[in-house]
Amino acid sequence: MVNPYRIREFKPKDINKLTDFWVRNEYYKGISYAGLKKHLSWKYSPKFSKSIIAENESGIIGSCGKISTGLLSMGQKAAIGEWGMDSLVEQALGKNYRAFIFFRVFRANVFEKYRNSGNYITFSFPNNKVFKTYIKCGGIDVSNFFSYSRLLQTKDREFQTQFAGLAHNHGRFVHITRFNRKWDTLWSKLSSKFPLVNYRNAHFLNWRYFANPVRKYIVFLCVWGGDIKGYLVLRESARNKTKVGFIVDFLFDPAQHNANKLFIMMALRFFLRRKCTKAIIYSSHRDFKAIFNEMGFKAKKNDFLAISSNKVLLKRLLKDREKWFVTAGDGDFEMEL
Repeated sequence: MVNPYRIREFKPKDINKLTDFWVRNEYYKGISYAGLKKHLSWKYSPKFSKSIIAENESGIIGSCGKISTGLLSMGQKAAIGEWGMDSLVEQALGKNYRAFIFFRVFRANVFEKYRNSGNYITFSFPNNKVFKTYIKCGGIDVSNFFSYSRLLQTKDREFQTQFAGLAHNHGRFVHITRFNRKWDTLWSKLSSKFPLVNYRNAHFLNWRYFANPVRKYIVFLCVWGGDIKGYLVLRESARNKTKVGFIVDFLFDPAQHNANKLFIMMALRFFLRRKCTKAIIYSSHRDFKAIFNEMGFKAKKNDFLAISSNKVLLKRLLKDREKWFVTAGDGDFEMEL
């Protein structure tokens, strides 16, 4: 006989149960219980994310979450964007029962009752298992999201020459520890440049990049000719005894080709000074793809799926998918410990 279970929405009071669930299934390793609890408390803030859990008398046996924010199209609110995260089922369950619970929790997370009458689009950067489940539920492979990588060498003459040719316009970085309301003025202008972009006002960005209790980011405002043109979010990580620099998130006017190219070059110079030997960026927009290609980055397609009960809305937005603005900062894989 299968033990009775129920599926319901995660509440902040469930945080101890959720932490126990992640610890028991060894999803995160090398972090203390207290550290993991802080991380999950931040990630599952009711202001920015939602989650569906399955539980029985022993505790939580399944979980599937999402980051939930507004989606804008040419500066106007188009839908609620939900970015899938943290799909996990109790590993001690039998194989078939585990697959059943996974699908029930996943489906409940993607197709909540209230969503049938609203404009919602769920996105995912899936692993193989989630990819197949999304496709079964009607997901569409958007095919516009790429990772770009470039080796960094201090004697790279072409890179240094290009930088010198652009830097005379007095581009510079301003290090910040918080976005303020002045950023929102620029954000409202930049959001009108894209047929689809995730909400990036100061309130969301401060939660996303400055409230994280575990992962630390270096954030710069990018200035060109005395005016703020956008931001860069950088992170360093050790891989195979070498340091890799990640441009986690950025936002610029795609039409400002030379300024944007300079800002990326400045980030690469920053990584070089920090002894990084490789740089990685994730992006969807075709104009930035052109910049990365010019700068010697190698591109690799990454799986990126979208699903919505509003087929008309999704079809309309997909027509301009090459100009969608999506970065690693939008999804959950950059949140992983």
